[in-house]
Amino acid sequence: MGLTTDLPGILLRTYLRYLLMGVLLLTCIKADFSKVLNYTFSPHFIIYLSLMKLFIIPLIFYYTSLILAPQYALGIFILSAMPSAMVCATLSDVASGNIEAALSGTIYTTLLCSLTLPLLVNTLHQETMEYYTIFSKIKYLLLTIAVPMAAATGVKNLFSTTVKRFSSMWTPLSIIVASTITMVAISANRTFILQNWQSLLSLLPFMIFSFALSLFMSYYLFGFFYPKDVRIAFAINISYVNNGLAIVFIMEFFTNQFGPEIILPSFLIEVPMSFMILPLRYLTNSRT
Repeated sequence: MGLTTDLPGILLRTYLRYLLMGVLLLTCIKADFSKVLNYTFSPHFIIYLSLMKLFIIPLIFYYTSLILAPQYALGIFILSAMPSAMVCATLSDVASGNIEAALSGTIYTTLLCSLTLPLLVNTLHQETMEYYTIFSKIKYLLLTIAVPMAAATGVKNLFSTTVKRFSSMWTPLSIIVASTITMVAISANRTFILQNWQSLLSLLPFMIFSFALSLFMSYYLFGFFYPKDVRIAFAINISYVNNGLAIVFIMEFFTNQFGPEIILPSFLIEVPMSFMILPLRYLTNSRT
């Protein structure tokens, strides 16, 4: 629908941040945060995952894309530096991974990225002395992330019976709202997308290959020393990104300066994220 009309982009673009906060609220209402404590007191997984997810992997993708797809390099970097997707715990369950590890990785990378992402972006673009620019991004991310998390905790404490009664509704609702974010962002950039569809098609194989490489290298190489179930969670946390947050962050701070092409990787990543869990599940269930 986003490609057929400009209307969603015109009407809802200014509300993208609040739609994202709604997704985070619904997801956090569903999540069991008590499971996060299992990894809070055993911090190796969290520290290593955060270092790889928020620093090393994004820099690898950034400098690689500067060579292979330079016009999309900043967009690819911002996308890869996003925290683990909110669906990581569910996907880890599907692939027989450690759900507690995946949920912990998602929560901690989500909280940390509000500090790491602005610093990295400004450093790469030689804006290290523009403290106001850095702090405005940090404030934006912190409020966008922390408010729905705190609200979800309050809702669960005050209305625990109601939350449990409607537990089957929270995930479908969050998916609907997340899909709305993507639709609105596509609609807002509809003209550019339709005029440059060939460029998008040429970028898609790169996005699929990069995602697959990240997923399987994280499982077989970067996380080889973990038990199998934790390795699966680690690979999913590394590769599956919160592209909804990427879309909102990019449209708030970057599209006016760098043009619509900066947001295209955040759309295209939906393709490999939608099906790559299947080969991972097959490989992890058939071998160690």
